[in-house]
Amino acid sequence: MAGKGKAISPGIDAPSAAIERQSTSDLVYGHVKRLILSGSLKSGERIPEKLLAEHFQVSRTPVREAVQRLNEYGLVEIEAKPWSYAYVASITSKQARDIGEVRFSLEHLSFSKLAKCLTPEVLADLEGYVGRCRDAMDSGDYATAFEQDSLFHQRIASSTGNMELLHILKTLDSKIQLVRVNRHLPADIMQYTYTEHETLLRLLAEKNMRKIDTLLQKHIMHHLDF
Repeated sequence: MAGKGKAISPGIDAPSAAIERQSTSDLVYGHVKRLILSGSLKSGERIPEKLLAEHFQVSRTPVREAVQRLNEYGLVEIEAKPWSYAYVASITSKQARDIGEVRFSLEHLSFSKLAKCLTPEVLADLEGYVGRCRDAMDSGDYATAFEQDSLFHQRIASSTGNMELLHILKTLDSKIQLVRVNRHLPADIMQYTYTEHETLLRLLAEKNMRKIDTLLQKHIMHHLDF
């Protein structure tokens, strides 16, 4: 039959272009996320899609894909009318307090469950997050400090074996990040807040939930008015 045995093009060009675009989208996503978490892009400020495309020397397509992912994550909102543009999401003091209350309950559950099954390996992992968070704060890299803080708390949740608890904390993560960004705390207060991780780990090793709850209340709920 005609055409039988004819080599068929594997279509390398199209997939390669898609992979390259996705790779660029990942770079833009990470770049814009860091701009938001570092405070360089503030609540209500538009995402400069044109400048991002020029910076990365790409079309607007991978930039818009990255912005859409940030919208799905919760750090960015998209206004469709009268023309489409994206801006950094904001959060009110009331929302921040509500989030703090929910987060405290989730963190209490995480710490209380982990206190019953803490291993030296998990403790070492948590100390690693604390160290990286401290180093980032010392160098003024607030975006990395925020990310390491989130990973620290998520590692506690995952170590309990309760994956639903971890899923809920991850879902709440973007709102927690927005609370941090909107608080505009001075560096010395932020530094002190992150040193509380070391105390939390010591109390966790001691299985002292009474003191953990007291410190968590302070760690999460203080400075929520902005």
